[in-house]
Amino acid sequence: MDRGWFRWALAAGLVLSALPALTANAHPAAVDRPGARRVALGVDTTERAGSVSGGIAIHRSHAAALRHPTVAYSVRLRRLGSRRERVRIAGSLYQSYCVGSDIDGSGDHGSPCERRGGDRVPNPRYRLVLEARLYRAAHPGESGRGSVKPFNRPRRATCTLDVHHCPITVSAKRAISAPAAGRRYVNLEVLAWTHSRRWRPGDVLELEGDCRRDRYRRCRPLRANRPKPSDHAERMPTRGQLSVLRLGSAYGSPPDPGAATASSSAVDDPTLDVNGDPTVVHAAKLHDLVSGDVLEARGRVEITGEGFDHDAESWWVLSASPARTAPLANRPDRYASGDSGTNCLGPDSHLNTVADGRCSISQRGAVRVPRGARRTMYLNYVVEAKDRTTSSDPTATVTGGAFRIRCDSQPRPGSGCSVSP
Repeated sequence: MDRGWFRWALAAGLVLSALPALTANAHPAAVDRPGARRVALGVDTTERAGSVSGGIAIHRSHAAALRHPTVAYSVRLRRLGSRRERVRIAGSLYQSYCVGSDIDGSGDHGSPCERRGGDRVPNPRYRLVLEARLYRAAHPGESGRGSVKPFNRPRRATCTLDVHHCPITVSAKRAISAPAAGRRYVNLEVLAWTHSRRWRPGDVLELEGDCRRDRYRRCRPLRANRPKPSDHAERMPTRGQLSVLRLGSAYGSPPDPGAATASSSAVDDPTLDVNGDPTVVHAAKLHDLVSGDVLEARGRVEITGEGFDHDAESWWVLSASPARTAPLANRPDRYASGDSGTNCLGPDSHLNTVADGRCSISQRGAVRVPRGARRTMYLNYVVEAKDRTTSSDPTATVTGGAFRIRCDSQPRPGSGCSVSP
């Protein structure tokens, strides 16, 4: 049998075996219609189980990829009426090229990349392109298939064997109303394609997710927004997320406080502990918070390494302490974003080299201030540097950053929340 068709059949069988997980993966994420003077936030932090188990199919062209995308996250718009309302949408996705540990099963157990292990076909090594799209849908699993106009401009990333961690962040601002087609969901999908002659039917890459026992096959996603101390790889139940913020028709009108924003380029701690503890590189102080206020965060840093050229990851944490890199249990601390990473490569870096790398990494997040939160809290931007093939004394330094925080206050007497960058 032709090896390409063998791979296609094998891939199809694995995807079909993942269908029970796909249909059983309920998506409870939803956002209610806010009152005229209020805001409401809905966040999906749970990757679709079938998408994690089946992977992201790589296609031969952009047109083919548009017809067969992979849905990652979904948020339902409850009680969407005929009157137009303002929404702000932000999403992050974390994809990985199939490398040796994924294929031989020593990485994520049951990874869709393992389908390459037994067919004696060499691991393809080619450049591919990823694209993320935000769009309206009739149900959580409905893909755009290229026929639905996306909310966002095309946002793409390139993935290779060396640059094998390939995150994407997207955002959009829109005025929407209930359509006749009943499209009451906002979905986030990803598609992948290549023009390489090395492509073969059945080629995939991973949609990173957090599954129970770190098992991708028939993934059972973790849902609680807290770390698992016994397993660093399951530090948080998401590698990306989708947030939808709905604004009431009169939100921000006097005398209500409305929103406060602040931007900064300050890096509080530029030194990263390679293969050690994560570092808070920027802490934004939030004042006069009350339960229900909505926080949005956006951060980007530049990293330079010496003897370090592998992986940098980042995420946002809401905490009462500016030094906290993860939420404390039984406290009103929260993760405010997914945890995604990228490769910090030098000019001559490859998958297992020891060199001086450079990269930039960005992360978007959104979180609702929980009950019991202090009036003064912090949004911490956390970065972690990892390199298993490094020299004995590697270093990594944050050489620049840009951070923007927005706090949308719920209506109340007096002033609303404010941000000290």
